[in-house]
Amino acid sequence: MNKFLILLFIAFLFCFHAAAQNVFSSEEDLKKQANKLFEEEEFGKAYPLFSQLLSLYPKDARYNYKFGTCLLFASNDKEKATPYIEYA
Repeated sequence: MNKFLILLFIAFLFCFHAAAQNVFSSEEDLKKQANKLFEEEEFGKAYPLFSQLLSLYPKDARYNYKFGTCLLFASNDKEKATPYIEYA
């Protein structure tokens, strides 16, 4: 449980960091860009965008899956992806 809370906190930190770098005019633009990067397998670039979406929709299975997949391919610590992929 503590690991999950720590991971969630880290995700929120990335969310705020990403918000400072990527200004989207709407939530729909954020979704489109995140999905575009995911489809192009740009997981490192899609990661902060899905982090933002996951902070808005923490129970959305699609965002949990895509965020977990981004973690799996963009992070050295593959175990961080497990809770998100299992949730999906």
